[in-house]
Amino acid sequence: MPVFEVEETPKEKLIQFKQESMITKRNLEMFKKEAHRNVVEALNEIRLNSFINIQSREEYDTWFDEQIIYFHQVLLPYYREDLKIQTHHPYIYSARLFTQYMKFFCSRTYLFEYNGLHYIHILHPIISNQFIGAFPKLGINTVGDILNREQYYGVISYFRYLLDMKVCNENEPLLSLEVAVDY
Repeated sequence: MPVFEVEETPKEKLIQFKQESMITKRNLEMFKKEAHRNVVEALNEIRLNSFINIQSREEYDTWFDEQIIYFHQVLLPYYREDLKIQTHHPYIYSARLFTQYMKFFCSRTYLFEYNGLHYIHILHPIISNQFIGAFPKLGINTVGDILNREQYYGVISYFRYLLDMKVCNENEPLLSLEVAVDY
C-alpha cells in the first residue's frame, strides 16, 4: 500500500490556500464576526496525513469521528450565540463544515487526480437542507432534525446505499447535487 504524506513545503501553502478559498461568507455566517482566523486554525488541525492513507468507508468513519469531536470542541467558542449548538453533538454544523472542507480538499487538489473516485466513495455528503430535501425517504425535514450520531450515520448509510446503486429514480437526485460547493 503506498503511503503518502503532505510535505511541509509548497503543498502546505496550497492546503492553506484551499482553506482560505472554502471559507466563504456563507460558511462564516454561523460564526461570530471575529472568528475567521479561528475557523482557519481549526481546519489546520485536521490530520490530513492520516486521512490520505484511508482505504475504506469504515476506516474513514472511525477517522471522521475522532476528528469531528476535536474539531467541534475547537469551534464551540466561535459559533454565534443564537445558534442551538450542543457541546456533545458535532454532527450538524461542525460536521457540515468539516465535510465541505474534506470534499473541497479532495476534489480541488492533486488528490482527486490521484484517486478521486476512491474519495467520492468514502467521504460523507455535505448534509444541508438542500441535500435532505432531495431525499424525503430519510424522514428528516431539516439539518436541525439530526439529533445524534446515530441519525447522522443513518443519513450517511442512505447516501452510500444510493451511491452504490445503478442510476434509477431513487438515486437520481444525487446527480443534481454538486460536490464541494457551498449550499
